[in-house]
Amino acid sequence: MYGICETTMKVTMVVTEVGKGGAFARIAYHLTQEFAKKGLETALVTGRVIDLPHESTEIHLVCPKLVEKTANTSGFYAKRALGLLSTPAFFALSTRYMRKHKSELGITMDFMGLGGDVMSIHNCKKMQLRYRWKQGDRTFIVNPMEYYRLLIEQARFSLKRFKIAITICSRGKQEFIKAYRISPEDIVVIPNGIDIENFHPKFSSVFRDEIRRRYGIPQDAPLFLFVGYNFWLKGLKFM
Repeated sequence: MYGICETTMKVTMVVTEVGKGGAFARIAYHLTQEFAKKGLETALVTGRVIDLPHESTEIHLVCPKLVEKTANTSGFYAKRALGLLSTPAFFALSTRYMRKHKSELGITMDFMGLGGDVMSIHNCKKMQLRYRWKQGDRTFIVNPMEYYRLLIEQARFSLKRFKIAITICSRGKQEFIKAYRISPEDIVVIPNGIDIENFHPKFSSVFRDEIRRRYGIPQDAPLFLFVGYNFWLKGLKFM
């Protein structure tokens, strides 16, 4: 694994968007801040900057208008249609940038490019589609983006243009190993972190009544909150 020390090493990171929101955007945001604390130069190859991580960060925008339009489109089918344009365009241009501008450490988020030493990934698309098929979910068949992401995932692992892959859980690691027969040493698990100042039990008494009043939820009604995706993997149908 890579050690981070105080040096003038330059890091290039590819991510579709960067900001405090969540998922890869938030990971890139906080990674860039930590790199800056260590004195590392960081260049972000991105399509959209929601929040600037650090004043010293180099920003290299890739098809920003298309990425921005895709992100701001509200209609489900319209967003998917734009995604079929913006995702391959971003992938191709970010790959070209990584090849032309070498750095000591290259990081790609969510298969967004063929370059990079470190590949940060969450879920195995190949295994996801298998699970959905077994559970009778056929909706992905008419979604071209699912095929595109599967193709890119297969290309990344077959070409092996990375030194180490990072995923967020042991199940994800085992799925990638099973699907692509990669060595366990080629993929490591780094779980998602949590901001314990913002997500703390002390806020329950502060916001509980307000949230229930806002959404018309009775005070004595059981309330479950789920924030995520891949519902078929997380047992929601049993709740």
